[in-house]
Amino acid sequence: MANRKQGRAFEQMRRLVESAEAAGMSRREIAQSLRLSGISQQNINHLLRGSIPKVDLSTNAYRRAESRARVLMGGDAAREVRERYMRTQTLRE
Repeated sequence: MANRKQGRAFEQMRRLVESAEAAGMSRREIAQSLRLSGISQQNINHLLRGSIPKVDLSTNAYRRAESRARVLMGGDAAREVRERYMRTQTLRE
């Protein structure tokens, strides 16, 4: 389920990248814009190649997601990230 959701999100972002390319932005300008938007270099590389990375459910990935949610959307969003991560860990066991 997480891979499907990530796939849909990457497809949407890829369409934005294609639109930026069609509008005349260089790949370097697109990468810089994505970087300034908080997208990781690894994900930028995937977007520019048109590929979709596998979902990373590691503890470090969870901590980064929780921190980013807290900064961008507040404590409620960070709690939601934490709760979802805990549910996935329960399902994996």
